[in-house]
Amino acid sequence: MGNAKLKLFRINSKLMNLEKVLEKFVLLTCVYPVKANEFVKKVHGLASIDTSNPYLTVFEEFKEIEKENNLQMTEDLIGSKVYDYEEIKKYISELHKKLKDLNAYKRETEDIIRKYSNALIQVKNIEDLDISLDDLFSCEYINSRFGRMPIDSLEKLAYHNKHGFIFQIFREEKKYCWCMYLSTDRNEREIDNIFSGLFFERINIPDFVHGTPEIAQATLADEIHVAKENLKEITESLNREIEENIEKLAVVKSELVLLEKISDAKKFIVILGENFIINGFVRTKNVSLVENQFVGMDDVEITFLPSDSDKRLTAPKKIK
Repeated sequence: MGNAKLKLFRINSKLMNLEKVLEKFVLLTCVYPVKANEFVKKVHGLASIDTSNPYLTVFEEFKEIEKENNLQMTEDLIGSKVYDYEEIKKYISELHKKLKDLNAYKRETEDIIRKYSNALIQVKNIEDLDISLDDLFSCEYINSRFGRMPIDSLEKLAYHNKHGFIFQIFREEKKYCWCMYLSTDRNEREIDNIFSGLFFERINIPDFVHGTPEIAQATLADEIHVAKENLKEITESLNREIEENIEKLAVVKSELVLLEKISDAKKFIVILGENFIINGFVRTKNVSLVENQFVGMDDVEITFLPSDSDKRLTAPKKIK
């Protein structure tokens, strides 16, 4: 504690005023309150209060909204409540569902674009084969697999040359090669296992793609265009929903932080009959800050005493 001079403070009021007093109390950053269990066990007739946090579930859902939508809301405390808790609970639940649905739709559309784009690349790769895709995929005894594979796997593939498959590279990139392999029905599973072990990434050609590679490219290009337009609309809807709610979300988060702090502060509450008491310590120079915090609340009594006046309470040895 050094040369810092402390005062023992005691806040006393009716239980009916508990929430109202705690709303003010949790905004004080200059006090060192004493936990109720440190005091209650030393005095007969005193009791502590339930400190479970009823707001945890809603606050966790709020944090999910932040994480899922890359939001970083500040935790600025406000000195009063604007919304009823049940109203907040309903608002967060409904907004979260709406945003989750939009984000899910966005991910699905992005996945479609990725799959169709990869399929388009693969169709372009087989353009020189001059064969109808319908003929290729309808072969009764031959199974074809299109995809890409790490360049590093090509050397390992040489160890499996004795197995019955046909392998074709279309083009190579820095880390991957675009390729295909053919196998018979009899050894299909064996060959698929070999290529799976070589990190072959299969790229499926969508069922709606038919005809020659040229026709297939045009079909895929059209579908990609439609999907990108859908993605644009979904993204705009998502951004608009966030923009319309961002100010309210900021207020709601502040209130949830306030409610959580109020709930946490209940560990300092000592109950005596119909009254409650908060014990703690404050620097002498900050006494006026504590007094001013409760100005206008005539039913709140604040007493300041020498820091060593109550032997049941131990002043902090280090203060910040």
